[in-house]
Amino acid sequence: MTIRKVSIVIPMRNEASRIEHVLEEIAAQDWPGAVEVLVGDGRSTDDSVTILHETAARLGLDATVVDNPGRLAASGLNACIERATGDLVVRMDCHARYARDYVSACVRGSEETQAENVGGPTLVEGESATERAVACAMESPFGGIGWSSATTGGSPRSRGSCPATAGRTSTR
Repeated sequence: MTIRKVSIVIPMRNEASRIEHVLEEIAAQDWPGAVEVLVGDGRSTDDSVTILHETAARLGLDATVVDNPGRLAASGLNACIERATGDLVVRMDCHARYARDYVSACVRGSEETQAENVGGPTLVEGESATERAVACAMESPFGGIGWSSATTGGSPRSRGSCPATAGRTSTR
């Protein structure tokens, strides 16, 4: 199946300091196809939604806020996935950094392998001491997400799960 449209889903709650950055990274992606951005907002009490709308308009992104009354990332992602119209759903997060070819690499991986779910490395960052500790653990050789990619030499391999994923909507 040829992927023509990608739906990017992002969970968000009180991410006023980070939502602009992730939207800028989405706008900078080298994927030439159609993109919709669905943000599952867990009823933020800061300026996250306002910043999202302003930034999306400035960048020319098709971004929709999806209500997430559950306020958890999982319920926000599920609400976004239900509304997704793309051939591939790509999860992105406000606390991660993405290479310019992240989306196109997910599309290429999905098309070349015909896998229902693909993923790749992300750079996790934190601002507070706790966030930095979590980011460090996720990059740890003692079982963090960086460990699995470091052991494969960057080559694709079959896995039971992946923290940063892109899945075909035909599997819904």
